[in-house]
Order: sequence, then structure tokens, then C-alpha cells
Amino acid sequence: MKAERATPVIAQLCRSHEDATIESFTRDPAYAAEYLKAVLEDGDTAELRVALKRMSRAIAGQPATAEVAE
Repeated sequence: MKAERATPVIAQLCRSHEDATIESFTRDPAYAAEYLKAVLEDGDTAELRVALKRMSRAIAGQPATAEVAE
């Protein structure tokens, strides 16, 4: 049987973890601050880079700082 393309509703339900995390930071800045605090306390350089990329995207869409962090 041939696989069919996901419908738009299914595609919305299957969004990436990255997108969900960024959206949660946008909705809840206090959560974003706690996340960043935890990464600063316990994370390494790679984790900090990912956290800053996510924060940048949550705050301002996808500015140049998010692209540099990749």
C-alpha cells in the first residue's frame, strides 16, 4: 500500500520538539528564563548554543543570531 501525505491537521500535530519548545518560550517567558538558568548552571557549550538559538527564535523569530548558533 502506498503511503499518503499527511493532511494539514496531522502535520500540525506532528510538529517538531524544537518548534514546540520555541513556542513554549514565547508563551511563557518565566519558563524560558528558568530553562536558560538551568543550562547556564549545568550545561556545556553545545547546550548553551542550542538554548541561545531557541531563545533568539522565541523572542524575535529567526534573527541572524539564531543562524550563527547553528
